[in-house]
Amino acid sequence: MKMNDLLLGLHTDPFLTTVVVGLIWPMVQAALDRPYWTPARRKVLLAVVAVVVSLAVWVAGTYPATWRLIIAQASVFLGVAWSVFQVLSAIRINGVTIIDWVGAVTPGGESVEEVRAAADSATSTRVVDGAELDSRD
Repeated sequence: MKMNDLLLGLHTDPFLTTVVVGLIWPMVQAALDRPYWTPARRKVLLAVVAVVVSLAVWVAGTYPATWRLIIAQASVFLGVAWSVFQVLSAIRINGVTIIDWVGAVTPGGESVEEVRAAADSATSTRVVDGAELDSRD
């Protein structure tokens, strides 16, 4: 199977398309991220991308175009993208999340040195049964 066949066939199953794009989008957004972006701006960008992707698949799709389908597609995209983001934010390499590493190694974000310095200065503690414990990172 050629890549063109795969790309041209994505419109036949809209949920497959929204899941594939939802899996990839957190990494793309991390690469586009800027240090001055607020969490609200990031959430708005995610919502806009969800609507655009859902509309594109909805228009190109072979299923009947109903408002319920576009709502379902947008919901699937948002759910998958949010889940992937949460997983990538939880996995740490040398005390830095994968999302932070993606932002550091792509142009426009924080530098690798800034990310490492932030990881070194952020000593996290956990509280278990009322006692503070050092970070396991």
